[in-house]
Amino acid sequence: MKFLKIFLSIIAVLAVIIIGGSFFLPKSYSVNRSITILAPDSIIYKNIADYHEFYKWNAWSKMDPKAKITITGTAAQPGHLYQWNGEKVVPDKC
Repeated sequence: MKFLKIFLSIIAVLAVIIIGGSFFLPKSYSVNRSITILAPDSIIYKNIADYHEFYKWNAWSKMDPKAKITITGTAAQPGHLYQWNGEKVVPDKC
């Protein structure tokens, strides 16, 4: 019974500390990230808009290099598709 009283007292003190401490925290916060890419915007756009260049930075292709990849359509146009199927990276499970 003594253990239970001590345990509940500790829980009550922790609750008071957490709730009381929350009044001293800021009401809002923001997180910002930035990165500097040392390349012209035309090269960056080409790497993003053309799926033939996607392998350079695609993390999933590095996880499953044997995946079957199909690229159709004109680059940077509607209908430009990147389709894949592999053992480790299956489209339905991503």
